Amino acid sequence: MDKQTKQAHTFIPGLNGLRALAVIVVILYHLFPHVFPGGYIGVDIFFVISGFLITTLLIGEYEKNGRISLTHFWLRRARRLLPALFTTILVICSVMFFVRGDILVGLGRQILGATTFSSNWVEVLAGTNYFDSTTTHLFLNFWSLAVEEQFYLIWPFLVIAIVAAKKRPRIGIVLTLVFSLGSASWMAYLFTHGADATRVYYGTDTHLFGLMLGALLAFWSQQQHVGQAFRRFSQHFWSFRRLPIITATIGFAALAALLYLVFTLSDQSNFTYEGGLLLASILSATLIVCAISTRTLLQKLLDLRLLTWIGVRSYGLYLWHWPLIVVAGLALPVQTKPLTLPITVGIATFLAATISYRFIETPVRQLGFKVIAKRAIKHRRIAIDASTIHIRRRPHSVALVGMTLVILTICTVTSAPTKTSAQLSVEKGRATLKQQSAAKPSLSIPHLTVTHTPISGNDITAIGDSVMLASAPALQAHFPGIYIDAEVSRSLRGGGFDVVNALQTAGQLRKVVIVALGTNGYYGSGKLDELVSQLKDHEVILVAVHADREWTTPNNNDARALAQTNKDVAFAEWDQAIIPHPELLSTDGIHPNADGGIIYANCIQTALKKFE
Repeated sequence: MDKQTKQAHTFIPGLNGLRALAVIVVILYHLFPHVFPGGYIGVDIFFVISGFLITTLLIGEYEKNGRISLTHFWLRRARRLLPALFTTILVICSVMFFVRGDILVGLGRQILGATTFSSNWVEVLAGTNYFDSTTTHLFLNFWSLAVEEQFYLIWPFLVIAIVAAKKRPRIGIVLTLVFSLGSASWMAYLFTHGADATRVYYGTDTHLFGLMLGALLAFWSQQQHVGQAFRRFSQHFWSFRRLPIITATIGFAALAALLYLVFTLSDQSNFTYEGGLLLASILSATLIVCAISTRTLLQKLLDLRLLTWIGVRSYGLYLWHWPLIVVAGLALPVQTKPLTLPITVGIATFLAATISYRFIETPVRQLGFKVIAKRAIKHRRIAIDASTIHIRRRPHSVALVGMTLVILTICTVTSAPTKTSAQLSVEKGRATLKQQSAAKPSLSIPHLTVTHTPISGNDITAIGDSVMLASAPALQAHFPGIYIDAEVSRSLRGGGFDVVNALQTAGQLRKVVIVALGTNGYYGSGKLDELVSQLKDHEVILVAVHADREWTTPNNNDARALAQTNKDVAFAEWDQAIIPHPELLSTDGIHPNADGGIIYANCIQTALKKFE
């Protein structure tokens, strides 16, 4: 192991335990989003750790050698990140060659973003829309690697400028503090002024504050022995005798606050983008200060052998867990997923990360790319005569496996579909609505019958989202003459009231108004009552939501309760009706296919009986 590699592995007590905490809460968030709605803040913990560690190493190199070698710095980063990253991509894509389906839509774009560490901006510039949020991406979690790598690309230049200046600790602290507050303020400003949450969450500019807070800690310490990083500063305020007790108390309080956010900070909350993520980063920085300052119970807890083991392998665990969740979700039976998915993914993730760390990450990090490349080729020397020796080279078995994975990955990308089944269903519905045709298409499904209701389609106006749009052909078959106004990503508060107002002003609302606007967000307190009050001269049917979203149950409960107490409101049980027929939904589990649309129409037909 060369000097640079040794430097890169300087041991800092407590950090591996913090890495373990970060990766555990992220995995729990992806496996149990309803139980751990704020588990995504594990990424912000990673950001603070990374900013602190990288800046500390850069400063330490300058103090030791009088210079910072950018070549060695980026080479260390490449050795650390690339082997496991490419292995994950190649293995997962090779497996998906045999699985196929909607999950492969946009795969080429995802791989481009992952391999160039630009996933965050690739998704933003691609105009991530409704289907990007409902279609599960194989490498969705790689966006944070892109943010970190962009940080690694630019930040060393600024560190060189800072450490070369006089009073560099003060300059570094002020600069990183300005960057931190500026980034968090920019996130809040963009979100408040209508920017998509994806843009403000994925943006390097808007999500830089965690990395900068970590860098601030590094300049704050300015100690060669980072294990005692904050003792000098803390002694200005507390006596050395009381320091361990105080730091441990503050550290446990910060840890408790972080865990509270893990259980409460929903990614749908405005507070998340208006200070919540910054709060999580500040708590993470506080935890780092208290964990590595003195040898306390907190540090001992974070240095437990199990947490250290997980923390050392946290990068591989982070890389593998999400793609394996997606693959397992496609492979496992729907009925057994609540139990088998977490177990299968947990075992597979730890196994894959362990193998990756032992046989891929560690050898490349210790030996370098050139040595590993040479060892991928075996040399066999064959003596022909006393004066001549021929050398025959043949690929190592590992190289052959790698070549196979590359070929399968190329085949997977080139044969991937360009549109999901949900997109095709919605496009078919949109084409149908262009004519608002009264023609009845031929639709059939075994064991389900299509009957008719005394209320005709000429009496009905339907306002909905993409689920209604996908069901439009079936609705027109059931109710010839129905008027449908449906659009992708529409919700009650996000365009729903505007459509109702426009149709009401134009006098186009008919006797019965169907409202299906609960898929894309919470209705909001009192919003359904406000809608029904506005439609007091009409009979209203509220359609249930069927989607794996945290607002599904509260939206359905609110609509069902309103229908039970208001004689002019009925509730269409779409959720309960489609649950026994998952095969009639697109792979996103939300949008019905043609036959699923019949069940959707039958639910509305049943709800109409309340008004007969």
